[in-house]
Amino acid sequence: MAGEDALFQRFGKEFRRGDVLFAEGEPGKEMYVVQSGKVNITKTVRENAKILATLGAGEFFGEMSILNNKPRSAGAVVAEDAKLLVIDPKTFEAMIRGNVEIAVRLIKKLSDRLQEADEQIENLLLRDPNSRVVHYLWQAAVKRGTRLPRRESSRWFRRACSCPIPARCRNTWSFSR
Repeated sequence: MAGEDALFQRFGKEFRRGDVLFAEGEPGKEMYVVQSGKVNITKTVRENAKILATLGAGEFFGEMSILNNKPRSAGAVVAEDAKLLVIDPKTFEAMIRGNVEIAVRLIKKLSDRLQEADEQIENLLLRDPNSRVVHYLWQAAVKRGTRLPRRESSRWFRRACSCPIPARCRNTWSFSR
């Protein structure tokens, strides 16, 4: 706790619900680590802001722009009053160089995010909506540790991909993140 308090005194800021931390397309001047509260990561699609993720305590964001020196690929808005560590590029680089554990945790988290993006791309490559729904549910079950038959050999999976979703369900099911 004392270490967290010292970090917050040095790098911490408090933000209110609704505060815009950064907008898509802006240059990246810092990254953030959530100490408490929640932050929505948003992407504008056809002039509508969509929530890509809601991040809580222990999560970090905004690192891409300071790593690759490119504009923000998404926006960030405080969803619940939050305490965040605000880290500039020089401090971030010093932390990575000076602490192998931080570097390894960052690499693992970035790897998880890349794998999740790959799974989303795989799902979008499926031609019909029914297959996308089944694939999404399959992936969600696997992530939760549910034992399922191998997808490639499962007659159930092939059958499920070819079954239409009833109209009454199509309008009520939501598979957005």
